[in-house]
Amino acid sequence: MTGKRFNPAAHRPKTQRLRVGVRGAAGTRKSTFAASLAEAGLGKLCFFDTELKSCHLPGSDGARFDAYELAEPDELPDAIRWALQEPEGQQQNYGCYSLDSWNGWFGPMYAQFLQAKREKTGDPYPELDGDDLQRLQVVCGEILRPLCIDSKACVVITDTIAG
Repeated sequence: MTGKRFNPAAHRPKTQRLRVGVRGAAGTRKSTFAASLAEAGLGKLCFFDTELKSCHLPGSDGARFDAYELAEPDELPDAIRWALQEPEGQQQNYGCYSLDSWNGWFGPMYAQFLQAKREKTGDPYPELDGDDLQRLQVVCGEILRPLCIDSKACVVITDTIAG
């Protein structure tokens, strides 16, 4: 016990932050909703596109927001690091971020984990065990923590579910 008294005022949120997860079937305009952050008065939007579909959104050419197409799962952590930590990214003054979509990143990442398990065990249909899932959780945290916690910005993450 430290003997210090808890000061509630010191632990109040210091900035307004919006964290939204949007799940839905393909074609339900999740990406359009995420892109609408550009007009929400939250600051400049940085749109991480893991499904290579942002080219269909009006203004994705930088006119309304900055969209970055990330074809490989390994590109997302680097893109987030660039936007949040590197001087060039910080100079963009992003006030909000969209990850479109979680499934576009997580699906291939999960497939990599399964392939590694397949190679290790020789089982063509492996299941991830507790250690595998713990490693996967760490990898997911490396995406979510910087974006949703460290950035202190507004974030929308879309996710596709079966229709």
